[in-house]
Amino acid sequence: MNFTNFLPNDKLQKITSKELNLSFDFQVESYGYRILKIKLNGMLRKLDFNDKFFGWFMEDLIYFLDKNRYARRWDYEQIYIYNIDSLKLGKNQQSFENQFKSISNFDLLVGK
Repeated sequence: MNFTNFLPNDKLQKITSKELNLSFDFQVESYGYRILKIKLNGMLRKLDFNDKFFGWFMEDLIYFLDKNRYARRWDYEQIYIYNIDSLKLGKNQQSFENQFKSISNFDLLVGK
């Protein structure tokens, strides 16, 4: 058990991105004090970067968190996303990361 987590590591995630048939492979690394740390393990299907890419990412992320029983209003205030390089966005990565600032009811942050 990681003492920054409220839950034991094996209880942080009940269902995987693959089981949910998502495009992005999310993995909950830790949770505590309304802060979620999520590791990206790449994409589960080929998506080209375009003006809808960030919207698809957010839809998958919120669906993933809902299905893993994290309540939007109560369970998280900040979400750190790690390993963005795994998306292989190349020159579009900075544009993608800049869109993290547009979320209003929680902070979406790039994990370093």
